[in-house]
Amino acid sequence: MSYLDHDRLKQVGFLLIIVFIGVLLFMEMLTFFPGFLSAVTMYVICRKWMFRLTAQRKWNKSLAAALMMVEENLY
Repeated sequence: MSYLDHDRLKQVGFLLIIVFIGVLLFMEMLTFFPGFLSAVTMYVICRKWMFRLTAQRKWNKSLAAALMMVEENLY
């Protein structure tokens, strides 16, 4: 048995590659993070109104979404 176990070395190398790819993806996706946060914020704000238009007033979902987008751009 040698000092370095080949199976353990393969596992550590594979984990290092996965961590490297994860860090690389995170760094590349960092530019999209503000857009993602604003989309989540808009969803939380508009969820109640979308439910009122589609479930209670029986509007078409596409029409309700279009109205809400136009309304958001007015302010």
